[in-house]
Amino acid sequence: MTPREFIRRTTGAFFVWPKSLLDAELNRPMLANTVKHDLFDNNARGWNAYVEERRREVEWFADDLPEAAKNAAPAHVSVSNEAKQSTRYSTWLWPDKSA
Repeated sequence: MTPREFIRRTTGAFFVWPKSLLDAELNRPMLANTVKHDLFDNNARGWNAYVEERRREVEWFADDLPEAAKNAAPAHVSVSNEAKQSTRYSTWLWPDKSA
């Protein structure tokens, strides 16, 4: 993975976290799913290692991740392919009209 790809994926993985952490009820499965989808897509071994590491500090991390969410893209990735191709970062929600 190139540094640029890492930055793009990391930005996507944690994009919704700041707002979500302020919500009255924490959506734990969504938080884990964004990281799994954006950083560990097709990398079960890496995901399992990450979960093991996170659980040392956050016992509940990825506990409530339903089977359906394990293969689903998080909501913030539901941007059209056309919009993804026209932006610098594919997880950015607003397409760059100048590109």
